[in-house]
Amino acid sequence: MRRFPIQILVTCLFLNSCASTNSPLISHPTHAAEVDTGESKFAVGASMLERAVLELPPEAVADIPRSQRAIFLSHLGADEPPNNRLDVKNGFLEFYTDGEVPFFANSMLYMKVFPKKDGGDIVFCHMPKPQADTLPPRPGQTYFFTQRDGKWVDVTKETLPSGVDILWLFRHSRNSLILQAGPYDVWKKPDGMKSYSGDAKRRLDLVWDRKSFHAQKAKSPTFDYGR
Repeated sequence: MRRFPIQILVTCLFLNSCASTNSPLISHPTHAAEVDTGESKFAVGASMLERAVLELPPEAVADIPRSQRAIFLSHLGADEPPNNRLDVKNGFLEFYTDGEVPFFANSMLYMKVFPKKDGGDIVFCHMPKPQADTLPPRPGQTYFFTQRDGKWVDVTKETLPSGVDILWLFRHSRNSLILQAGPYDVWKKPDGMKSYSGDAKRRLDLVWDRKSFHAQKAKSPTFDYGR
């Protein structure tokens, strides 16, 4: 039996049609729920990470439809530790898939909750799309959100340190408050066109001190993919 940390009331209509893709990093639903459930509803005690998944605008969560986000959380919540893709305790989410799933997502999705010393949280959202399509990185892949007066506010510009390119690859960590960051590798195809690989050079570590991020030179040029 799947265990889900919160009870979410969602009415889902499962369709028999499904979409397919040649890329393992872009998921299409096998039986997608298409019923509009309206505003997200969740029980008292829902974590900030779960609230962010349910409530943030689509562009911040890989365009997962609002009507399918409870399904998304339930799907990830079925993972067993220590490599569970949804780790509420550590405010960590890492969505990837090599197969079909019961929801739509247009890329992988990384999320991390960074607690603030004076209360509240900053929620990091990142979609490493070049790792799936090898196209150049583009705006709309990295966001930072916080809540103010009960509403989600995009604080990306005021949160990202000076000198950090928002088009870089970012990697979060389950057990630390550090973001690894660096530019994607570029290589030329036989026809001379540029292609962006899934790899990148780790240039900076963004260390969260519960007030702001401080950019430090990375100790290694290699991204740590340990979870």
